[in-house]
Amino acid sequence: MMGFRSWKPSQRVRWRQMSVPQQSGWLTGLIALGATMTAVSATQLEPVFWRGFMTGVWGTGTAVLIGLLVGIQVSARHR
Repeated sequence: MMGFRSWKPSQRVRWRQMSVPQQSGWLTGLIALGATMTAVSATQLEPVFWRGFMTGVWGTGTAVLIGLLVGIQVSARHR
């Protein structure tokens, strides 16, 4: 059985073995999920604090993924 310590490096190895289009595809899918969840959390009928908190969490995560996608595309362009 795999422990957390061995799981994380193995995932990094698999990520690095993917081609740039595959990495971009994964990130694009995760960005779409993040954008959907940001919209859903912004329109939920829950207390304002939690609505704002969850919208911020999903929005920040989506922004980070967009930054990663830009980084991958820029590095691929300079190869």
